[in-house]
Amino acid sequence: MKVASDRQTVRWWERVAVAVLLATAIFYARWAKSAPSGFNSSRTIQAIARIYMAQGDFDKAETLIDNALSTLAGKAEAAEEKSSYLVDLAWIYKNQGRFEKAEKLCRQALQLQRQLYYKDHPYIAYTLRIMGSIYQAQAKFPQADASLDKALTIIRKCHLPDDPVVASFEVDIARLLVAEGKFDRAETIYERAYLRISDYYGAEHLYTAGVLADIGKLHYLQGRFDEAEQAMTCALSIQEQTYASAHPAITSNRLILTRIYLAKGRLPQAEELFIKTLNAIEVKSGYENPLNSEILACLADLYLETDRFARVENPFSFVGG
Repeated sequence: MKVASDRQTVRWWERVAVAVLLATAIFYARWAKSAPSGFNSSRTIQAIARIYMAQGDFDKAETLIDNALSTLAGKAEAAEEKSSYLVDLAWIYKNQGRFEKAEKLCRQALQLQRQLYYKDHPYIAYTLRIMGSIYQAQAKFPQADASLDKALTIIRKCHLPDDPVVASFEVDIARLLVAEGKFDRAETIYERAYLRISDYYGAEHLYTAGVLADIGKLHYLQGRFDEAEQAMTCALSIQEQTYASAHPAITSNRLILTRIYLAKGRLPQAEELFIKTLNAIEVKSGYENPLNSEILACLADLYLETDRFARVENPFSFVGG
């Protein structure tokens, strides 16, 4: 009973912390526009932007990072800060589906970092890790393999083998293996990494839940639908206590759970969850947002399984009831 109580306390404090950080971000984002120069430092702006990034609000984060970069224009001594902002902006672009721009910025950041730091500096490993995810999103698998292998080699020189930091890099490699269809190898890596991450952060931590959701997606692709449902339901129950309903992680995981319901023949539940997901988000346009393709792919699965959806002319006409 005490363990359950302790976990509830941790979850409560996580929710409070996120709420406070968001309130602070909103306040400072508004205040920074009118504050005297010198008060709204680029580092403060970056910190606020990263809060938005953590919440999946990439448009607001982009504006703030652009502002931070503009404060460094013409300052040769600010190369270290600039490289950090370029990495953040590359991550934002990647999550917006603007992959070519993300790749270009990541290359610029790597070039700066290799001038600033020693060969195997951990900052370089983290940037290579992001570059690997950008390559993966574009299905450039050989480049992604090379980038992630370099990143893992560097980070293993900085941490002990059982360090959860190393495990987090291995999770990215497992994600790439799933994208390449190498499910057995991916599962072996996931199982080892999940144990270390869960032991370190706790079974109900947000990062642990994210890895568990990845394992759920893998089981879905393997056709192990009962295991997939169990993992995804557990992951979502943790994420929904902290993230807003429109958070990309929740949207993506709900879409996978919708497909699991379809695969198990539970069509009413699949339809209900899909509509709930669409009602919670704004389908963004203006660039090729990765979530848009996931939504349309899930909708196509529903079309194939339900005659009523097959007769809908406007794909989103049923949203709201």
